[in-house]
Amino acid sequence: DGPRAGLFDDLDEMAEVAAELSGKVPGVYFVMNRVKESLRRRVTNQLTKASSAVKDADIDRRRWLLVDFDPVRPSKSPATDAEHDDAIATAKECRDGVGKLGWPEPMMADSGNGEHLLYRVDLPNNQKSDGLVRNCLLALALRFSTATVTVDTGNGNASRLTRLYGTMNRKGEKTEDRRYRPA
Repeated sequence: DGPRAGLFDDLDEMAEVAAELSGKVPGVYFVMNRVKESLRRRVTNQLTKASSAVKDADIDRRRWLLVDFDPVRPSKSPATDAEHDDAIATAKECRDGVGKLGWPEPMMADSGNGEHLLYRVDLPNNQKSDGLVRNCLLALALRFSTATVTVDTGNGNASRLTRLYGTMNRKGEKTEDRRYRPA
């Protein structure tokens, strides 16, 4: 059937669709930045082929800086509990480190395999903001990536998809010590 996407303004309907898919597909994702009014007019509150997915040009403003901490592990495999815990600890170290520099307290969210720090921002969706976000992620990666956990520097684009929290992360093949977890 392939990947599907949808535009929702009815959050109850979106939650029902996400709950129905959770655990049956590798992942349920969402775009956390605000889309343009022209795109909001195309809301159908249902899923269609993924070719209708949101693109960077469809984003009105950046509302979130996503810092994603991924444990280093074999490709296409869930994290072990120890790898998962290491990613959470590294995210907390980052949160505390940049907090001492005056950064605000972020929201912390479990991705199922690692940890997310979500910082509230209010930036236009333009080339300058794109460079600022990408450079910020690169700087955080230089400071906080370790041999066992990396800061994902590929999350800088405005229409970046991220796991819908509360849904199951089924990325890769699970084993006895590498299990699926909810985001």
